[in-house]
Amino acid sequence: MNSMHTDDRAPPRRAGHLAALLVAGLLGSGHAVAELPPEMGASVDIRSRHMNPPVYPADAASEGVQGRTILIVDIDAKGQVTNVAVEQSALDARLDAAALRAAGTWTFQPARAKGKPAPGRVRIPVDFALP
Repeated sequence: MNSMHTDDRAPPRRAGHLAALLVAGLLGSGHAVAELPPEMGASVDIRSRHMNPPVYPADAASEGVQGRTILIVDIDAKGQVTNVAVEQSALDARLDAAALRAAGTWTFQPARAKGKPAPGRVRIPVDFALP
């Protein structure tokens, strides 16, 4: 994917400059976090419009399982998620599945190409951590 930002009035921004951080307190102590890190090499401006936090699986939390799932999320020109894939597993299928379920419900401000909304792709790490 090459540079998709062509608005001459504003410099290109990377999605990482627009970090969206979500924290969900679960079981009174654990939490899952999703953030928008630097985009995958293209100069695009993809911002979260709606990101429900992932739900920390209760059984994984009670077993003390923690990890990071890194997702690749494809977004259409309307800001809807069209595909989600696990780029790097948390090494626990329950955590990966929780991250995938949450990402499927997210919406974004799409990238822009020639002043018009355009599809894009972002890499999003989802951390599952217990205190």
